[in-house]
Amino acid sequence: MLPAIRQELESICGTPLPWKWLQFLAEYPEELRLALRSDDGSEEEGCVGDAELLSDPADVLALNREVRSTPICDSGNHEFHWPVRYVVIGESGDGDYYCINADEPACGVHQFLHLPVRFKRLTADFDEFLEMLVAAYLDFEDDEAADCEEVEDQGLAN
Repeated sequence: MLPAIRQELESICGTPLPWKWLQFLAEYPEELRLALRSDDGSEEEGCVGDAELLSDPADVLALNREVRSTPICDSGNHEFHWPVRYVVIGESGDGDYYCINADEPACGVHQFLHLPVRFKRLTADFDEFLEMLVAAYLDFEDDEAADCEEVEDQGLAN
């Protein structure tokens, strides 16, 4: 991460960024970064590195600036201001954000739900979130290969 981007993010959050997440960004796995988000294998919905878990620190900075630029109003028209220590690390694609609490050593991942305007803890630590993404976007290829092998095995038995 460029020092200027890191410095601005830390200034926005008022605290140093979690080492675990910074290390991950520095070594972002190419396979996950380029994993397609679309169920049909098309590039229409982009890649995981462009949404669920941003791979470009400049995109992380832009998204963190955006969520802090104006308050969000809930259904009761109450203003919600983004918590200072919460760093947006990605988005779901339907208005929700994935974030980490910069003060949390385990680097658990929270999801900001935009309709009820609240946070929900998704995982206790960052590794669990990675496992969740791998299962959602990479492991299905292994499942499809296994399905093909089963069909081939059944065909050979006849």
